Amino acid sequence: PRFAKLSIEITGDCLLQLASAKFLVTNRLHGHVGAVLMGIPGILTANSYHKNQSFHETWFNTDSRHLFALKPSVLITQLARLSELDEASA
Repeated sequence: PRFAKLSIEITGDCLLQLASAKFLVTNRLHGHVGAVLMGIPGILTANSYHKNQSFHETWFNTDSRHLFALKPSVLITQLARLSELDEASA
């Protein structure tokens, strides 16, 4: 209750920023889930305890709009794939 209003304001600000994005690259699972729920494609990157990789393999392994990058060298390739999808849908 004490911080509820502030939490709602911060969440709203984050969602407004996310809504203007063409795609999201993050290692934060909650940010990625927010993007998925808003229909924003993105790349989830690895974290130190493999939760992101497990999440992606379980729920989005065959989804071309939501990709996973295990290491930074893969990120460039994944960004190119998202860019191609964006151009194809335009």
